Amino acid sequence: MSKFETESAPPRARREGGLATVEAPTAVNPDAAYAVPVALAIAGIGRSKGYQAMSADERYRRGLPHLASFKIGGRRLIRGRVLLAWLDALETGAGR
Repeated sequence: MSKFETESAPPRARREGGLATVEAPTAVNPDAAYAVPVALAIAGIGRSKGYQAMSADERYRRGLPHLASFKIGGRRLIRGRVLLAWLDALETGAGR
């Protein structure tokens, strides 16, 4: 562990065999903002499906509920409460 990392640092993507893998946290903090790879790992969905859900174009989403995100600088983030609400909407079939 480097001097800049702490044990409470958010999970980061790791490369294994050419593919990036992300360790998802065990619990979702509704007030936290997660990087897209971490949020998608929590949801258990792939990158393509995640960005499809974040699209503003309903036709491109193909029935998926909209997954709201925001940018700070060049980094796209997803709030924990938004991710949980999106997963609930998937479960109830909203957006279809």
